[in-house]
Amino acid sequence: MGHSIFSLFTPRMILPATKRKSMTSGNKKFPPPEHAWKFPADDGWTEEQIKFQLDGEEEDRREVLARYADLPPLPPAVPTPEYLVQGAPVYSRGPESAGFYSACAEGRINDVRDFIESSKPPPADLQYGLEQASHGFQAEIVRYLMREQSVSLHTRVFQRRNYTRILPLKDRPPPSLQNIFTSRRPELLDLLKALIDNGWHPNQTLQPLQEVIYARHRSVHEVALHYPRCLQDAAILKLLLDSGADPTIARIQAPIYFFGDWPWEAPVQRKSGEILDLAVKVGTPETVETLLSHGAKLEYGAPLHNLVLRPPPADALGPIPDSPVDPAARFAVAEYLLSLGEDINGVKDVVNAVRDTSEMHLPGGWEATPLSHAVYSGDFAFIEWLLEKGADPETERSKWNRDRDQSRAPIKPMTPAASALAFPTNSRNPRRLAILSGYNMETAPSAA
Repeated sequence: MGHSIFSLFTPRMILPATKRKSMTSGNKKFPPPEHAWKFPADDGWTEEQIKFQLDGEEEDRREVLARYADLPPLPPAVPTPEYLVQGAPVYSRGPESAGFYSACAEGRINDVRDFIESSKPPPADLQYGLEQASHGFQAEIVRYLMREQSVSLHTRVFQRRNYTRILPLKDRPPPSLQNIFTSRRPELLDLLKALIDNGWHPNQTLQPLQEVIYARHRSVHEVALHYPRCLQDAAILKLLLDSGADPTIARIQAPIYFFGDWPWEAPVQRKSGEILDLAVKVGTPETVETLLSHGAKLEYGAPLHNLVLRPPPADALGPIPDSPVDPAARFAVAEYLLSLGEDINGVKDVVNAVRDTSEMHLPGGWEATPLSHAVYSGDFAFIEWLLEKGADPETERSKWNRDRDQSRAPIKPMTPAASALAFPTNSRNPRRLAILSGYNMETAPSAA
């Protein structure tokens, strides 16, 4: 009794939070989170059980890291600022300090120098000044603070939460996130150059895992290349890749139960196609070529599948799907992928492409060909394009569950009536029936 559902997925039990060390990886600044998974309900663990659990999790970590033994090691994650560490002094909030922070944000280098020379501010104040300078895109201030004042880099330099303080606490909306990589400011390139020149590496994860969003029991690690701006801007992309950015770092990590109740102990996963899959949606053939020349591989992801336009959530409440920015330009990218040898009938896992869509009819699981993925997403233009390029409607869609998949993709040529019966209700569309049945569009059957 009291067993967690996650016991169905792991051979080991999840260690109660009260028995675990208070911090991960030797960094003892954060206590165990209140939402940690507990199994069993009580804390009646023996020393043997505790050792078995910890040894098993360490074995999991070693197994994951062994997959990347042929790759250069990753740098440590960007640390949390000192003023957010429990028990550490916070940054000053007096009027003189406020003037210093404003000078950092506005790029008034002389005022910044004068304040530091006269007031000798503590490290927490300097770190907060660095945060203000970064979000103000003041590269000169960033260089001065990091080079001449030895101010250390921290997570809030890249992303911070904005709070609405003018409203009563009970009426305040959730804090919004301000991230330098989501800005369209042209000064971002100079800012990134300043950060790289003073010790930042593009492979450093930008937020600790305990501060990022959980999505369907999965946590995320983010690096610069996970943001569209860094892929769309050719100069920024070149800067990051020339500085050693790895285009195969995964954003979405293992399920949170994979490493017990401490998901941020999971190592950063690599040899992933997430960055390339994002690039085909927001970039150009040149973007894809640049990534491939710096280590990205087609076989790590599903780039052709990710060019499919996904439907909006059926309940109109979920997030809008992340579809290609320019639906027309995607065909140039698709042509380029085929010229590189991407299999037009390739069966790949599309779970990351459909994760946030509330209703996707893929009865064989999450494996699909580009054509079957386009059919169930209702992307008529891409269906036609794939068929014109030689996509085979008879290709088996699932490699792992033939019975559940009914052994064939549900897009084989059939009469309009048979097609209408084969597709879900929201897919019974005359244009879809005409395309899949090989009929001329002018003679498409009318909707029933």
